Amino acid sequence: MSHFLVTGDWHIRASKPRYRMDKSYVDTEGRKLEWLFATAEKYNCSAILQPGDMFDSYDIPNYMKINLVNKFRAGLPVYSIYGQHDLKYRNHKDTVMSLFDTIGVVKVFDQPHPVEIDDCNIYGSGWDEPVPNIVNSNKVNILLTHEMIVGDGALWYGQEDYIEAKDALKKWDGFDLIVSGDNHQSFHYMNKKRMLLNCGSLMRTSISQVDHKPVVWIYDSVTKTAECLEIPIDPIEEIMDLDLADTIKLNNKKLDEYNEYLSSDYSVELDFEKTVFNSVKINKVKGRTQAVVKGIFKSYYDELGVG
Repeated sequence: MSHFLVTGDWHIRASKPRYRMDKSYVDTEGRKLEWLFATAEKYNCSAILQPGDMFDSYDIPNYMKINLVNKFRAGLPVYSIYGQHDLKYRNHKDTVMSLFDTIGVVKVFDQPHPVEIDDCNIYGSGWDEPVPNIVNSNKVNILLTHEMIVGDGALWYGQEDYIEAKDALKKWDGFDLIVSGDNHQSFHYMNKKRMLLNCGSLMRTSISQVDHKPVVWIYDSVTKTAECLEIPIDPIEEIMDLDLADTIKLNNKKLDEYNEYLSSDYSVELDFEKTVFNSVKINKVKGRTQAVVKGIFKSYYDELGVG
């Protein structure tokens, strides 16, 4: 019998994301990880399952590595796979993940071999890696994958490289539990005793995540059921600079409107000329400067043969 704490993308990083107002973003990340380990202990979990993008890039400062090693050594085993953010130019070598795997604080799956824990076989399929074949169908088979899986339909207009949850369960029909990463939204999909869990990102790193509620699941391998737990978070207005985000959004909207204006069917030459001479008039430009401006336009239209 085993219980597992299922989590999502962590994206551990040293720099504070845009709009975040934390006094120390690194400390905030640390408190979230401590909650994960404490919750896993509380529910007598055998391990924590993390589906890739543990880190936001292939390297972090040494002081963070030291702190994380100490946290991981003091907690339950963490099983993970490579997400694209964990890699160095698509390579596993010289990354923080490979370092943590080497010293034994994180278990990164060695394809195609599963890890056996009690009644379960756990497999890993990192970013752009194939899904391993199941070696024992009598076990409870669990897959960690870093493939873009969505609940129902594309996440944004034009998105093509994804698979819907119901199709993922059909495609990998031998797995009792699929734990997916890459998609930062939280959702789950269940089909009888089989399920797909996508916890989304641990941290709210962008303004688009105003409504995001980070979660974990506690999976019971005997009953093949899972319980969802919300991770404690501060109100969005306390950790995100919403006023700054609104200002930038307004400026971007104005820029989009200006770009749309420039790409309209109006004559760019005539509009630009009018804008320039309006500026000359408003700023009371006279004498030689005004003559130079007029001369430039005359030369331009002479060259076009329309002067």
